[in-house]
Amino acid sequence: MKQNGKKPLGRKNGATEIATLSLKEQAIALFLEGHSVAQIAERLKRSTDSVYDYVGDARLQLIRQKKEHFEERLAILLDDSLNVIATQSRMLNDSDWLKTAEPERIDSISRATGILFDKCFVLLAGWGNKRVQSPISETPTSVGIAVTE
Repeated sequence: MKQNGKKPLGRKNGATEIATLSLKEQAIALFLEGHSVAQIAERLKRSTDSVYDYVGDARLQLIRQKKEHFEERLAILLDDSLNVIATQSRMLNDSDWLKTAEPERIDSISRATGILFDKCFVLLAGWGNKRVQSPISETPTSVGIAVTE
């Protein structure tokens, strides 16, 4: 409504939401094109924190939509991480390798192994929580090692 022949001050109802959705869509499109978060923030005149929020929201939405795909990828990541841990453990237990390796190399492998252990723990804890929250199936499934006599 016009008051005294002038435009009303302020925004129309919903204008802020529309502007925010447009910014999110632009930020996500730019991110998918390969632009960095800093470049997107500068281009859209927003903080890097808000751009990270936009991209994080989009990732969560994608994960919710394609849950099975991401669970398969997590299982592969866990398997790869466990293989790397096994390889690095063998290296750290090989006395011949330890004699010839640079101290920095030994230190970096030790640190990487610790990080991988932490990641595996988080992945396993997440699956453990999921199992507790989901209903128990009637069909038992076997996981891991088969026992033979």
